[in-house]
Amino acid sequence: MMSSNDTRRVVSGLVIAMAVLSLEQCAPAQTDETPFVRPEPFASIQGTDVRSTLDQLAKVLATNDFKVTKVTPGRGEVAATRTVGEGEDRVLIWLEWDLDRHQDLFSVYMNAGSYAKFFGNVELRRVKQSASEIESRFGPLRQAIQALPKDR
Repeated sequence: MMSSNDTRRVVSGLVIAMAVLSLEQCAPAQTDETPFVRPEPFASIQGTDVRSTLDQLAKVLATNDFKVTKVTPGRGEVAATRTVGEGEDRVLIWLEWDLDRHQDLFSVYMNAGSYAKFFGNVELRRVKQSASEIESRFGPLRQAIQALPKDR
């Protein structure tokens, strides 16, 4: 049988636990100041054949220590990862026809991020990075793609 002090401790513990859970639900959402806009292409590549252009991008990825994980020619996409310590960098590059020059020019887009293990998580989670951190990690890859020959 529990004493009245033990009962008070249990009830107090339950009240505190409920209060903490209640506060978590009421916590204000963090704001994201990123503008809600369509991404801008960072490069243009001369060409008409999606598959050969993706192959060319895969070669640039390999020279920058990325391993291609998926190529989807029908969507004009190539995805790749690069191991960094216990985490990884991930990139998704995609092509779109330049609407003004759709017969011979691709616009190139890239989404990139770093992933790491966080305490309490089994899977890698995306790391929030500043623009300068993203540029230092992925700038050389972006520059290598921009340096591809414009005429093939």
